[in-house]
Amino acid sequence: MAPQPMLTAADVRKMLDRGAHHSEVVDQLVSTGIWSDAGAKEIVRFMTHGPDELLDRNRSLPTQKGTR
Repeated sequence: MAPQPMLTAADVRKMLDRGAHHSEVVDQLVSTGIWSDAGAKEIVRFMTHGPDELLDRNRSLPTQKGTR
């Protein structure tokens, strides 16, 4: 399968705003040859739920001494 043209953040946002199923957006990102499946899922999750969900999930991880 040949890589598809690059998708911008605005392209992804338009797809999500128009009600595209998340798996369709993930497939489009992966088809560019730039995104892995896991990375595409993470970016779609971030764009639909914002940084709060990502930060909440990472707050339970231990931090290095002296960092936040």
